[in-house]
Amino acid sequence: MPRPGIDKARLAALPLFDQLDGATLDAVLAASRPLFVEARHVLTSTGDPVPMVLVVVSGRVQIATESSTGDRSLLGVLGAGTVIGDAALLDPGGYAIEGGRFAVTVTAVEDVLYLAIDARAFRRLLDTDVRFAGNVARVLARRLRMMIVRDAWLATLDLPVRLARFITWLADNEAGRGAGDAELSLRISQDSLGKLVGATRESINKHLRDWARRGIVEYVAGRIRILDLAALRALAARSIETLPIRENQ
Repeated sequence: MPRPGIDKARLAALPLFDQLDGATLDAVLAASRPLFVEARHVLTSTGDPVPMVLVVVSGRVQIATESSTGDRSLLGVLGAGTVIGDAALLDPGGYAIEGGRFAVTVTAVEDVLYLAIDARAFRRLLDTDVRFAGNVARVLARRLRMMIVRDAWLATLDLPVRLARFITWLADNEAGRGAGDAELSLRISQDSLGKLVGATRESINKHLRDWARRGIVEYVAGRIRILDLAALRALAARSIETLPIRENQ
């Protein structure tokens, strides 16, 4: 079955290529190839040299880490504009503080179209185009801010707030999401939800069942259906000071 291609207009809509001129976009396309993968396909995993930098054009990917002892943690679910491999290309060394080997694995959670850019061409463009270098810096800075915010959530917010914020974030990142009754397109297990917000599957199940009784959300066959987005946003807006009992599990 034919797959959609990637042209300059689609590139220009992504943060990494924002405000680049036509000639630069042509150079990117000449040094790249579009690839399409289906859900559950592993796009890349840490440990090998970086021959390509990957840019998600459509679809969503799940980023997870796994330690040498098998401990696994989900870092996030990200969509169009996600850049994979840029940090490893710019900083290939490891750190003693890591305390052992671990892998970062990027897996498609739905069908994904992405651009694979030759790493040498990516580095050459970074060294010669100031605007592109600025875009790379902004992409890296946004990723860092997201990690800081996630760590702050885990350290200071109770589980219902963390869960509500993650679900509303998913809703806000889906095109055309307004208010009220809407099913999120992303299929995600309760175990994965728990790993993303730092909780057990049992705790996620308890809160989703409670919210279903209150007419806020439904969880059916791995998909979340938002019944009352305003109520969910109200839960997400609560802070730890408003909750009498701290719950981490």
